[in-house]
Amino acid sequence: MTSRRLLPIRRIARAVVSQGWPQRRPADIGARHAEWSIISSADDLVPRPSEHLLDLAVEVIQRTRRVDTIELEGRCSTSDDLTYVRTWPGEHYRLLPGLCEVLRPQLAVEVGSFTGLGTFALAQACPRVVTYDLLPWTSFATSALRVEDFVAGKVEQRLCDLGDASVFEQERELLTQAELIFLDGPKDGHFEARLLELLLPVVRQTGALLVFDDIRVVPMVRLWRELAMPKLDITSFGHWSGTGLACAR
Repeated sequence: MTSRRLLPIRRIARAVVSQGWPQRRPADIGARHAEWSIISSADDLVPRPSEHLLDLAVEVIQRTRRVDTIELEGRCSTSDDLTYVRTWPGEHYRLLPGLCEVLRPQLAVEVGSFTGLGTFALAQACPRVVTYDLLPWTSFATSALRVEDFVAGKVEQRLCDLGDASVFEQERELLTQAELIFLDGPKDGHFEARLLELLLPVVRQTGALLVFDDIRVVPMVRLWRELAMPKLDITSFGHWSGTGLACAR
């Protein structure tokens, strides 16, 4: 099939998002979980990955191979969570502390806490983690977080919509201190775009590393492709649904 017969990625993404998810499930390929996605060329993907990102990825992958998950496994409440934590490559629960071990940030920010597995994974190798969400961690019966995490000051949860410009301004000072920002929000085709419009000027100034989850899921494909910052898709060494690194350096 020639490229002229392929629908442009923008038209496909717009059709999927505007018309809702397809009623038919992705083809049965024997996987536990399958999602719709889009493949696209890389030769015209800009900006290209920087030397800094390439060097960082190589070092992080080597470090991640040696990350110990025993403590995180102890926070798993279900057998599924235990499987996810033990899976690498394919999940990012070893990659996140691996990134922190290499970068040695004093502050990591997470956007989208959910059950807190990613939060605690970051906290294993970072002195302070601030996580943003709309729901308190106590609302999840299977949360990986514990009261002692917050009492010790290791983890802080802030309940607000960081995609709201007025809220973002209130949080700007803290965000300028973050050296790593893990974006794990709803991927609804709206929130991430609103947040990045506010966040990108900050990280271009600070040089913070952005870590994106689910970049190969349809609502994230266009956003990732059009991200105007040096970026690197490291899905093969992160989360099966897509892991991307971006940094102004």
